[in-house]
Amino acid sequence: MTFNHFLDHLDDVEILVSVYFSAGMKFNKESLKQVAHVVADVELDSHIIDVVFTIFDDNGDELLSNREFISVLKERAHRGLEKPADTGFVRLVMAIGECFLSYVKGEDL
Repeated sequence: MTFNHFLDHLDDVEILVSVYFSAGMKFNKESLKQVAHVVADVELDSHIIDVVFTIFDDNGDELLSNREFISVLKERAHRGLEKPADTGFVRLVMAIGECFLSYVKGEDL
């Protein structure tokens, strides 16, 4: 849950990560932990940070670049993956309800 809260602040995370890069600092695991605390007021567990680095550290240097991390997460947001997928279940239930009401009223379908 804490990582999701962290992702809710992705724009702020991007700004702070940009500051790291502008200052010539490396964005490592400790940096991620610090950014999560400052921006989202969450304490990311070390295993969550390890998973993030395993997924996003393309070149295995134990550092995240903007391309490896922020751009991928922003791309995810632009694709709408933060919204639940429409499975059509609600439309199915509504259609069944309409059919049932028509049946009760004695209307032909």
